[in-house]
Amino acid sequence: MRDSPASDAESPAGFGIRVGRLRRDRGFSVARPTVLGNPFKIGVDGDRDEVIRKYRAWFKVAVVEDARVRNAVERLVTEAKRHDITLLCHCAPQACHAEVIAEEVRRRVA
Repeated sequence: MRDSPASDAESPAGFGIRVGRLRRDRGFSVARPTVLGNPFKIGVDGDRDEVIRKYRAWFKVAVVEDARVRNAVERLVTEAKRHDITLLCHCAPQACHAEVIAEEVRRRVA
């Protein structure tokens, strides 16, 4: 288990986008069962790194083809342009699919 490498990175606009722990921090849940939740489960679909890799591939397609995913990401981008945001999941501070979402939000804020 490793710590989240992108947990406190700042977006180019100067606002921070971090990954936090659900039920401990305040922010935007990206855990299951939200539209941005990882459909791949540790154990069933692979180890932590593998389910994050699978999520990355799924997310890359879904953010283009699924309006619900695209809209959820756009809402996060809008918020990230205004102030710091924290993406919340049960995994944090371990490696988490929320890092994939944070990368996309940072890219779009730039």
